[in-house]
Amino acid sequence: MSRTAAARRRRNLTNLAIFIIVTFLLGVFPPLRFFLWLNLVADAALILYLGLALYLAIWPPPEREPMPMVHDMPPAAAAGDSGF
Repeated sequence: MSRTAAARRRRNLTNLAIFIIVTFLLGVFPPLRFFLWLNLVADAALILYLGLALYLAIWPPPEREPMPMVHDMPPAAAAGDSGF
């Protein structure tokens, strides 16, 4: 993982956490109750974001290994070994 990708993820998580805190604090006041709906949407986004990050951290995609080379071998009878 590159340094810029990690910094971007950390910044995204920080911005989402700040948005959740602010919408909750604004939703406490009765005329601004609609902010609680935004807070619920942001909470769901945070859960999805953290779940995806955990999934990618624990179960990374498997590395593709090259297939082994198979050389053409003559049959045993052609090589002089009858097997009996």
